[in-house]
Amino acid sequence: MRHLSLAGAALLAVLLAGCTSTVGPEESPQNDDSTPPASAPAELDCSGLTTEHLQDVFGVELRGPDEESDSSDDDGVERTVHGCDWESVDGKLDIDFDYSAAADFAGGTVECVEPSGAGDTVTAVDDIGEQAWWVTDDDNDVSGELRVCTGDALAELDVDADDNTTMTRDELRDMAVEALRAVVA
Repeated sequence: MRHLSLAGAALLAVLLAGCTSTVGPEESPQNDDSTPPASAPAELDCSGLTTEHLQDVFGVELRGPDEESDSSDDDGVERTVHGCDWESVDGKLDIDFDYSAAADFAGGTVECVEPSGAGDTVTAVDDIGEQAWWVTDDDNDVSGELRVCTGDALAELDVDADDNTTMTRDELRDMAVEALRAVVA
């Protein structure tokens, strides 16, 4: 009987605590405008690259972005990389975007190095940034990476399409260039 009385008293205390309020009967609680509602999705900083823009350029519905941050020493250049990844809803296209501002480089300035790798084909791209390259491997798949350098940033867009796509590598390159124009005008 004593356990029942203690349990009843504890329940009564919890109920009474839930009934207290600092808001009067005629007042309504105020939302703090500095805090977004719980249902609002967080905006990710993808350096100006948006899901809507990518969907327009590639003509597919995308999931994402998933944000990432890492360090890199590709081609002997140390830098912090900020990135966002997207995937098409049908799973046939993956987009990986990486961005480094001048402050993200070990020396505080953008170090633009032509990409290199065993089996890679590197082609200069003239119509974006100060220097740009389209990198593909020796496989016959439809994929590639566009690296674009400006005086204040290095941006890379790695795009991988499903093997059954009707897209060509050249079309994919042109889409990647159009996508990165939002970042490196």
